[in-house]
Amino acid sequence: MRYFQVLVLILFVSGCASTEKKEADSSKASAESAMQHVYLSGVIAKFYCDNQNWPNSIDELSTFSNSNPTPIGSKINWGLLSKPDVTFKVTNDVYLRTPEDKIKGSMSVSSIHQYPGCNGDSIKINFQPTLGG
Repeated sequence: MRYFQVLVLILFVSGCASTEKKEADSSKASAESAMQHVYLSGVIAKFYCDNQNWPNSIDELSTFSNSNPTPIGSKINWGLLSKPDVTFKVTNDVYLRTPEDKIKGSMSVSSIHQYPGCNGDSIKINFQPTLGG
């Protein structure tokens, strides 16, 4: 009977440890998705300041970022942002939404990018990210 209790305790502790790891992994995946929006906000703002108009697509932003490299631009996962289930809309603002990833456990993230403040080399980024949006 004692061995059975020890076995149950081991199984219980193992289950708790795997749940904690899964939660940590999903938090990390959600944070990485949110950071893609943060990194992209700088590229969108710079694009607007350089061209006085919004980009038409993620591909146009990727091309712009590659020809105007910055440390932030190098952290952007263009493959992730180019997936068909990513929403990129341009109106008066730029709207970006990356869907949740059930396999990685990450939440969806959306962001609205509004006109930046352009003052020479100084750019004031103006965007609002939303987790789970």
